[in-house]
This record gives sequence, structure tokens and C-alpha cells, in this order.
Amino acid sequence: MNLLPLCVFWCLWFLNFFARTSLAPVLPLIEGDLSISHGQAGGFVTSYSLGYAVTLLIAGRFVPTWGYKRTVAAGISGIGLTLIALQWV
Repeated sequence: MNLLPLCVFWCLWFLNFFARTSLAPVLPLIEGDLSISHGQAGGFVTSYSLGYAVTLLIAGRFVPTWGYKRTVAAGISGIGLTLIALQWV
């Protein structure tokens, strides 16, 4: 049994989970740096969570037709392209 794919997918899951859960502890720092209120910071977290939920719903739609591997590959590619394009925003 090849453990490399399992390790890669576990690392991707861990990074995904860490990115979603690490926002709350640093939120007071973000509020201070951006000079925003608690409500605006809460809106930021809510929009982040809604974006994640919509992405899961869209991915769930494509899994039966594309399969798990292609859906994960498309998601990783989409995130990569988005992060590359983010530098010009």
C-alpha cells in the first residue's frame, strides 16, 4: 500500500481545517490592524464560512460526475489559481 497519497491528502485536510479554525484567535489583531468593529469582523468570518459552504455544495454536485480525484484536483487547481490572481487585487 502506497502511503504517499494518504499523507498528501491528510496534509491538505489539515491545512484546510487549520485555515478555517485559526481565524478566530487572530480576529482581535485583524480588528486592530484594519480598524474595524466586532460586527464587521464577524461579517468577515461569516462571509468566509458562507464561501466555504457554497464551495462544498458546488463540489458535492460535481463528485458524482467527475469522481473524487478529479473534483479534488479541480479544487486544488482553483484555489491555486485564485491565490495567484489574489496578488493583483
